[in-house]
Amino acid sequence: MKQVVILGAGPAACLLALSLVRLGHSPVIIGQPRGLHAIEGLSQRVIDALGQLGCKNALSLLQSRWLRVSSWNGDEVEMNGEYVVNRVAFDNALMSDVRAAGVEVYQGKVRRMEQDTNGDWCISWEDQNRSPRYVRACLIGECRGYSAPKAAPDVHVSGTLVALSRIFIGARPQPSATFIESFPYGWAWGTVNVEGKVHIQIVVLPEGIGEFSGDLDAVHSTYMKHLHRLQQRFGGELKSISPTCARGIRPTLRGAIANSNLLRVGDSAYTR
Repeated sequence: MKQVVILGAGPAACLLALSLVRLGHSPVIIGQPRGLHAIEGLSQRVIDALGQLGCKNALSLLQSRWLRVSSWNGDEVEMNGEYVVNRVAFDNALMSDVRAAGVEVYQGKVRRMEQDTNGDWCISWEDQNRSPRYVRACLIGECRGYSAPKAAPDVHVSGTLVALSRIFIGARPQPSATFIESFPYGWAWGTVNVEGKVHIQIVVLPEGIGEFSGDLDAVHSTYMKHLHRLQQRFGGELKSISPTCARGIRPTLRGAIANSNLLRVGDSAYTR
């Protein structure tokens, strides 16, 4: 059986590897662990998929489902709920599940991919010591997210948004919850836990930050004033404990998502 190589080290790579193992394949993963900390919500559908694939370590991180509050166009609704995870810890736990399933995992960075006359891939990569390594594959699972190189022109690209994230303490004691609120210039997503720690991500158009001369903290503070429902829920006096982090959001549907020897999965196929 020829080698299947998965590029990436996030959830898409891990779940693809576990799915292939269930089908009798022995994939290899080459990727770099996530270094940027972030808080994300997981729906019950995702939890069910983790259970089906035997992700015991990832599931062990989950606590009770958090309340989910939506305040959109002035209408507030409490419904469903979601599980909240730290992405670095979650990704590491998933990788432990992958290794437990017998998948070979190599930490490194891919430098070049070439096809031979038979259509097989030759992948050149560097390990943690920057030593050159090589592997051949009959099929590549491309799971490196938006950083994956293009294989064809994008099918669809939307406008760019900017997400600004900051962490606070000082909210009044309350049940852990996730929230989303719209306001005239964009929308916000975030979390509050029983200890009063708050994470708020505000999403706006790029032109909405130009007048602040690069002061991201000032941008975040200005738009926070428009989150009236969330301010009421938090109560207390919020105090920032982190600088504002910014990242771009640009929904993109990639071209050439699948062919006979390459499959794009996750954000490498559709980035949002």
